[in-house]
Amino acid sequence: VDREDIVEIQLPEGMNGQQLQCGNDIYAIQMIDEKTRRAIVSLRQLPSVGYQACAAVPPPAQALPSPLSVSDDGQTLENGKLKVVLDPTTGAIRSLFDKRLNREFVAAGKSANRMEIHYERPNNMPAWDTIAIGRVEPLESPVTLKGVERGPVRATVEFSRPVLSGTVTQ
Repeated sequence: VDREDIVEIQLPEGMNGQQLQCGNDIYAIQMIDEKTRRAIVSLRQLPSVGYQACAAVPPPAQALPSPLSVSDDGQTLENGKLKVVLDPTTGAIRSLFDKRLNREFVAAGKSANRMEIHYERPNNMPAWDTIAIGRVEPLESPVTLKGVERGPVRATVEFSRPVLSGTVTQ
């Protein structure tokens, strides 16, 4: 069975702004670290066992349209398969819609990816043994939301919030 995946590759020196051709398919390359020359590419129809030979090709005169989009406010991320809407105040996922299944995965009025603090009742057990949770406190403090990565392969949104005496960044 063929598969589809995002693959991290090491680009040779001098290969900038090019694309990858595997068979008849051409893929956009997204640089993730200029210093180490690491990049990612979303490949389709990869053999389940073995490998696929690919070659660098020059970019077209006009850039290919990106299958990814991120709204200017960073609240909506969308590709050909999914649409994700974030709550700008809490950072939780308000909507996760699968376009292929035509299905919403977050119930109306609910959220996903909600951060919580779970307070354990005191016990004399090692830290990795969770016995009883005394209370759960949802983290609903305001977040700072920003788009970090907007490429043809991957888009990333980051948000930070104050928690107790520190800051948590997701």
